[in-house]
Amino acid sequence: MNALDDLVRICPPPGRPPSAVDWTTTEDTLGTALPADYKRLVETYGEGVFDDTIWLTSPTCTC
Repeated sequence: MNALDDLVRICPPPGRPPSAVDWTTTEDTLGTALPADYKRLVETYGEGVFDDTIWLTSPTCTC
């Protein structure tokens, strides 16, 4: 079990799947690789706010 599994157990992701992100294009545009754990978090939860405290944005963020 990892930290994301723990988070999912405590705070289930939204019922609707988040928008897909083209990570290859995003990383090519940024000129750097993004952390795998960030990508898994975005793929699990999508963009949004946890408890009005932590903002999770993604390359497709409309917030």
